[in-house]
Amino acid sequence: MNHSESVAAIAPAIVAAQAELKAAPKDAANPFYKSKYADLGGCMDTLRPVLGAHKLAVLQPPAVDNGIVSVETMLLHESGEWISCTLSCQPKDTGPQSIGSAITYLRRYGLALTGLVTEADDDGNAAQPGSKSHPAAAAPKAAPVDPDKVAARDAMLADMHGVPPSTPTTPPAWVLSDAHKAEITTACKANGIDNATLKKWRVAQCGEKWSQQVYDEIIRTLSVDPAAIIEGRQSLPF
Repeated sequence: MNHSESVAAIAPAIVAAQAELKAAPKDAANPFYKSKYADLGGCMDTLRPVLGAHKLAVLQPPAVDNGIVSVETMLLHESGEWISCTLSCQPKDTGPQSIGSAITYLRRYGLALTGLVTEADDDGNAAQPGSKSHPAAAAPKAAPVDPDKVAARDAMLADMHGVPPSTPTTPPAWVLSDAHKAEITTACKANGIDNATLKKWRVAQCGEKWSQQVYDEIIRTLSVDPAAIIEGRQSLPF
């Protein structure tokens, strides 16, 4: 994040504005995640009156360079002081609709990074490669349980006044179901990613062992930043 040489005037204005801001209403739908999120228009409608009351304004100029879309979010104060941050992503293609979707996506998350709006559920599928090829959501996912913690708890209970351990002491291991495999395979094919490339990325970024968290991270990365798997790097943090 960049800022002007002095932030003596803008800092208290931001603090005061944040104290008055409420979360933008989640009135848009994400069909892939079957969730609601606050779209860019809703965020701006929530922000404008509060920012104006504290002599603040937002500028978000976009840029496109070698197929990469970037948006700089700059928060200005009437004193001339400012802070800014820049986000970038690769749209699914070079068409105007994909580039426009990427710009909207980056503008909304740029507002989240400045602390002006609550970060909403991910709706950026249209801005990322392979966003149209996801199958229906898999079966409901159980919350992860740490077997070591359960075993340690049971051992402690066994030593306390003869309290018997719970049954079973070790929950069943998480299993990658056929539905999970089908969802990953379909998303990989849509993004031109083979099994060897995915496995190499999974082991490097998530470890050898499968778990609910590893599965969720693969699906998220295939949705918002599939290039990370191809390039062998960490995915975008949103």
